[in-house]
Amino acid sequence: MAMRMAAMMGRIGRSRTGAVIAEFALVMPIVAGLLLGMVEYSFVLFTYGSMQAAARDVSRQVAVNTIDSGGAGPAIRDRLPAWARAGANVSVASSAPGNPAANVYTIVVSVPMASATPVPFYTRAQSGNVSTRVEMKQELPFLVPNP
Repeated sequence: MAMRMAAMMGRIGRSRTGAVIAEFALVMPIVAGLLLGMVEYSFVLFTYGSMQAAARDVSRQVAVNTIDSGGAGPAIRDRLPAWARAGANVSVASSAPGNPAANVYTIVVSVPMASATPVPFYTRAQSGNVSTRVEMKQELPFLVPNP
């Protein structure tokens, strides 16, 4: 009987059934966390790129007097991804508003890290902002010569 029990224990010790499932259960949460982090930070980088493009385009429109500085905020928010619009903070400043030859517009756009992605899992724990700053010199107003 003891011999039979020892043989059975030996077979159980050598059996590999279930080892793959156990290893998968240990490794899968780590792989899923890394994948979720990559997707989340890809959204953050997309939002940052959108912020830069919107700030650059709108600052050019303000500099050439196509839109006024008061309309820059809504114009930038319209160009941001839908998940970042509500949390976006846009500030427009001009250095010398009365002198177009020396005026420089500064547009700063910032979004809280948790608002920069539609799936805030890891970014919810971060308190920073994603921000961009664009400076553009004002163009002189176009004057039509008198005939």
